[in-house]
Amino acid sequence: MQTIRGAITIAANIKEHIRENTLMMLSEMLKSNDLCVNDVESIIFTATKDIDQAYPAKYAREIGFTNATLMCMQEMHVEGSLTLCIRALMFLRKPLDSPVNHVYLKGATALRPDLIKAKDQPVVVAIDGPAGVGKSTIAKRISQKLGFLYIDTGAIYRGITYGFVQNHIDLNDSQAVESYLNQISLHYTQKNLYLDNQIIDEEIRSETISKLTSDYSKNPFVRKFATQYQQDLAKSHSVVMEGRDIGTVVFPNAQFKFFLVADPDIRGQRRYEQLRNKGVEISLDEIINDIHLRDQNDSQRQLAPLKKAEDAIEIDTSYKTIEEIVSLIEKTIQGED
Repeated sequence: MQTIRGAITIAANIKEHIRENTLMMLSEMLKSNDLCVNDVESIIFTATKDIDQAYPAKYAREIGFTNATLMCMQEMHVEGSLTLCIRALMFLRKPLDSPVNHVYLKGATALRPDLIKAKDQPVVVAIDGPAGVGKSTIAKRISQKLGFLYIDTGAIYRGITYGFVQNHIDLNDSQAVESYLNQISLHYTQKNLYLDNQIIDEEIRSETISKLTSDYSKNPFVRKFATQYQQDLAKSHSVVMEGRDIGTVVFPNAQFKFFLVADPDIRGQRRYEQLRNKGVEISLDEIINDIHLRDQNDSQRQLAPLKKAEDAIEIDTSYKTIEEIVSLIEKTIQGED
């Protein structure tokens, strides 16, 4: 008996979300394969353990699956696997005359990356999270393993800031800011960042640029330009991008989204050791307090706040090695989990 597979993630474990997304998935499974409800013999639904407010099968009846046999089961939980996910296995009464189109929507695209690649679409891997969780190191490792372009979003904002400083443009002069962004010559590659055909890798890491970038990145014109710039980079490349709003603002439709978290004390200890190795004298308490303050500011800012995308896979990096996290993400992208 021929089958069609479907999967979708939901935003929250509430009845309306279960209903809405179950109907969306089933409708797309029928539409993509030119079927009607009477072509279906039976459907087996499964849901992750964090979904328990309603049976997906209940809502299948609403769109006409009254004669099909319906069954619901709960999946086992595996660390790092998708959360809030509903799956369906649809059994057909007779074989299709054309190839089957399986349906994976929202965060469930992570279950079948081969279907994305088969369409020759560039792949976007979004890695978000607060400071000190290991985003940059992990994103670079993933890009190297998969042969994707690693996009350092911080470098892009630093490059824009450096351009403003070199051209003596006042951030409070909206007209001058917008005018400069309309003609800026910024070029990003895997190895270097160019401004006006000059490599500026060292210049953007200066203490002055580091301090100014925070203010410039809050400017709505700068934010809009940087977001569009990053999106353009992904039109012709498969990319791995890390930041705080990649999966929610820059690439809300990214095929793979990960949100890294870690205990603030552990993040503080990591940062403390980094600074001590560089010869910087600072107290651990001061660093931890700064992390708490930064988390609060990032989460509460009006423009592109730090927020986990509803379909992102959350990974706690507190007690995992970089190698363990990279392996977990790589397996998910390659469809091995």
